[in-house]
Amino acid sequence: MGAGTFDGYIDGMVDANGQPIGRTNYGITAGPAYRFGGKEVIEVEEDVIKSYDTAETGDVVAVFADLSNYVVNSNMKMAMYRWLDHDTNQWVDKAILINDGKLLDAAGVIIVKKGA
Repeated sequence: MGAGTFDGYIDGMVDANGQPIGRTNYGITAGPAYRFGGKEVIEVEEDVIKSYDTAETGDVVAVFADLSNYVVNSNMKMAMYRWLDHDTNQWVDKAILINDGKLLDAAGVIIVKKGA
């Protein structure tokens, strides 16, 4: 989901007993850890998934999925290129790999859209 959706609507949300279901933890990891209902939240740029405030009716605002059920398909042909950037006097390495992916179980994904 977008950062605006999590920060504006999910972070600080509590259940009927007052227990938090949406929270941000600041632990020993390399930054804040966002959780919703005990599950990890991965924030994406708002050009990928719009925030709830800027989304129109029917736009996707969040996707719930187990990303371990996502598989990558590749032709396993990687092309490597190396050249010297004369402006910075540094070697540049570039690797190109053609691949795509898909979900193993499409029924295991919940797409949340903004309602009317």
